Amino acid sequence: MVKNTRSSFSVKEYERIDIRYRLIHVKGKDYILDYSNPRDLRNYFMGTFYYKNSLQWKAYDVTHCREQIPVIKDYYKIEQLARLIDGVVAIFYFTNILLFPKPLNISYLTYDPRIRRNWKLIIMILLVISLVLIFILASLKQYQLPVAKDNYLILKQTNYKELNDKDAAESKFYIRWFYKIPPFLQRLISGLFLIIGPVLVGINSSSYGSLFVFTICIYYIIFLGRFLFFIPAHKNKKYTILEKGEL
Repeated sequence: MVKNTRSSFSVKEYERIDIRYRLIHVKGKDYILDYSNPRDLRNYFMGTFYYKNSLQWKAYDVTHCREQIPVIKDYYKIEQLARLIDGVVAIFYFTNILLFPKPLNISYLTYDPRIRRNWKLIIMILLVISLVLIFILASLKQYQLPVAKDNYLILKQTNYKELNDKDAAESKFYIRWFYKIPPFLQRLISGLFLIIGPVLVGINSSSYGSLFVFTICIYYIIFLGRFLFFIPAHKNKKYTILEKGEL
């Protein structure tokens, strides 16, 4: 493996081209990132079960033809607005179920004991809808790259270990073990916990309100997370651009 001596940078400027590709601007150049291919099952569940897929992506230098590339106008603003609305709805719902009296409490108003009894059916419906969504997303027409597909670079995260060690040092002693296990197992355990936990809470509540918020919303946010959120733009993450032979 060739040692990388290139400087690291943050990815802050990005735009969405379609379901699969993102356009980023770093160090004075423009790159198309092959970010979330719906025909690759490893991109579902935020790449939970494929560690490498969340640390590096193929990047195509398109600086010379940037003006010819169509992007979704104001996508960044739309994404930020969607996150704000999600936050407001979540705060309202939690405040309601924790503080409001029964006559005004959504959890009590939407209570139905049949939800808990039919938990197998609910899980089956979630899985069937997931398969339908995979089929629909995989069938969508994808943008045709303006450069050769085999002429790519690699955008790779450079400070994963540094951030992991920092989280370990700042964590409580009873959870510190988590940061000492291999990254793949970290993602697997986190993914399973984030998926199974909310599903159980939503179903066990026997409330349509909680079922929607905890089970349906959280499950599909995690399931489709790679297509909704742009991981490289997350705070404190550093990247570098490498040639294929430098990996």
